[in-house]
Amino acid sequence: MSISTTFLARVLPALRRMKLAENRRADAFAGLEILEPRILLSGIPGLVNGGFETPNLANAAFAYASPALDGASGVGWQFGGSAGVAANGSAFATQNSLTSAIAGAPQGRQVGFIQGQGSIRQTFDVGGAGYYTVSYFAAQRAPFVNGRLIANKQNVAVLVDGRIVGSIDPNGGYQNYTTNPFFLAAGGAHTLDFQGVDSAGGDNTLLLDNVYLGVSASPAQPTDAGFESPGLAPGTSMYNPTGTSWTFQGLSGISANGSAFTSGNPNAPEGQQVAYIQGTGLITQQFTITNINPQNIVVSFDAAQRASAGIVAQSTFILGGTNHQNFQVYLTDPVGQIHLVGTFTPSGRTYQQFTTAPFQAVFDGTYTLSFVGVDSVGGDNTVLIDNVSLATQGGVSAPQFADSNFALSGLLTGGSQYAPAGTPWSFQGSSGIAANASAFTYDNHASPRSNQAAFLQGFGQISQVFSPTSQGNYENGYYTISVLAAQRAVGYPATTNYENFAILVNGQNVGTFLPSGVSWQQFTSRPFFINTNVGFTVTFQGLDTAGGDNTVLFTNPTTSLVAPSGVQLGGGNLSFESPALSAGQFESGGGALNSASGAGWTFNSGAGISADQSAFTSGNPDAPAGSQVAFLQGFGSISQNMAVAVTGSPSVPAAAYTLSFLAAQRGSGGLLLQGMNHQNFEVLVDGQVVGVFTPGSTNYASFTTNPFYVQNSSGAFNVQILGLDSVGGDNTALIDNVTVNAVALL
Repeated sequence: MSISTTFLARVLPALRRMKLAENRRADAFAGLEILEPRILLSGIPGLVNGGFETPNLANAAFAYASPALDGASGVGWQFGGSAGVAANGSAFATQNSLTSAIAGAPQGRQVGFIQGQGSIRQTFDVGGAGYYTVSYFAAQRAPFVNGRLIANKQNVAVLVDGRIVGSIDPNGGYQNYTTNPFFLAAGGAHTLDFQGVDSAGGDNTLLLDNVYLGVSASPAQPTDAGFESPGLAPGTSMYNPTGTSWTFQGLSGISANGSAFTSGNPNAPEGQQVAYIQGTGLITQQFTITNINPQNIVVSFDAAQRASAGIVAQSTFILGGTNHQNFQVYLTDPVGQIHLVGTFTPSGRTYQQFTTAPFQAVFDGTYTLSFVGVDSVGGDNTVLIDNVSLATQGGVSAPQFADSNFALSGLLTGGSQYAPAGTPWSFQGSSGIAANASAFTYDNHASPRSNQAAFLQGFGQISQVFSPTSQGNYENGYYTISVLAAQRAVGYPATTNYENFAILVNGQNVGTFLPSGVSWQQFTSRPFFINTNVGFTVTFQGLDTAGGDNTVLFTNPTTSLVAPSGVQLGGGNLSFESPALSAGQFESGGGALNSASGAGWTFNSGAGISADQSAFTSGNPDAPAGSQVAFLQGFGSISQNMAVAVTGSPSVPAAAYTLSFLAAQRGSGGLLLQGMNHQNFEVLVDGQVVGVFTPGSTNYASFTTNPFYVQNSSGAFNVQILGLDSVGGDNTALIDNVTVNAVALL
């Protein structure tokens, strides 16, 4: 059995990264009896038969995957392909001094084995949402079997709900391994897979024992969440303090109880100090998340308006006896995308708890949490903040196919049925389900999942609809579909069919495949983007390019969320912070600006970059992202070659995209009508107009283009933003924070 190059391209980079981070501990456990099960959290159901002691085999015996093995009472596991259970002394579990000082299995007398691309799976449940790990012992098969040299070099991927959480590549004898932490939502079935990868090729086998489920710590929390550093004397406050993990800018700082900022409020809800944001002050902190499993994160905190008491009543802008400050909370991800997760206006002087909208954290790396004063009503308004924390709110799971094993009730061994009813699948043309030893499967290896498989004959097709709510908690994002497939074998020796097939998502082809023979192989689609608010349809379409009566068998289709650290969207300098200009300066397009390091964009003479408070920006609020913006004066234009790609994918992900940005009319200089310019502009992708825009004021507002497809198979595309100046005269628009967004398959 050979594994597809697409699967290897997707899995191997992830395995290399995880191998570096994996907690790998050699365990000198000679003579130590390890008891089963080992579960690290009370109340969390464990894995069944983690030591592979069921079924009880005779000494020196082993058993490959079969319905009898999967169906044995208490076995717990499903074995696929060349995987199974081996007792001590068997051809698989023979020990010698070259592999380990341990005689036999590290727990009990039996182990699981994964040969080639074999697989071992178990479905399990958890009692509550949280972070978990899977631990296990693993070893390479002994290098000598019956005096014959077997230079094993097997590697195995560990997946939970279709996502890679660890890898196994032992150097020799049994060692203890623990996966990266992963997040699971409360309740529901989850799947654990040990999938043979066999990167080295050949007859390689890994031995597995004592698998157990553990609990891991929650995600990183902001440090000094209660703003207790530096410690202040009661009744005092400090603007822009140092010596804390928070960074303060503008009119922001910390205050002890009883100060001019806090004397009219209840004491701090946590500790003795709070933070304050006055006017448009800013507070930020960076924190790091590693080994992330895609999840929703929310930020919680306590906040109150500064109260009117004593000196406060003489120095603040009071409406109805309290301040009226509002503020926004942002999270900036490791690739520089800025995400607004909430706008808040506390209703009074008493502290209230607030929680942001969920933010889908999908990247490893450094995040920035920002509290930004807005002060929409104007004047001297202040908000107090305390007790900041992060929490998870449901895991991000890949939607999975119902009845992925095509288990048609009532279909006996040797039987098959075209277009069967009573399943979540829809069948059209020459397609259906066949049991092992049927006319479709008689000369093939048994189905690696259950005892049935689907078949596509000629131009037959099989499809399943994923509605927005039927598949549990999953998010907008990039996914792949993997499936096990084989050509139908006819006669003995087998005459191979030549059926090829395509995987379609909402009618878009995300992969075309031709199994090379009658052995089961795994195939994986290219990444595609789905919008879960509208659902999607997956179709397996027979193509029969060779012509004639050709049939392909397939089973176990699964979806996986693409590791988002491998997704690249857009270009560089999207908030126009390079080259860095001094406050009040601007630079127009031309050779110097276009050749500046990090500029990224090409500017014509009517466009350029401006810092805050320049002749172009002095009539506007400061730049919403950083301290610089682009300007389009008259027929000025900016352009950049961008790209979208997924690491390990040979072609552009299947998706429709949009461009989003912030824009405003220039508020000073030029042709002022009603206090502002009246510039309009268009956005073009590869020369095609995808939107025409006219900002309505001098305040920055968000705009988004119409969806577009990236036509170039390399993922490259050109973006141009072109001034139109339809009203004529000297009109200028300001632009900031350009982003590329995947929307959906249309």
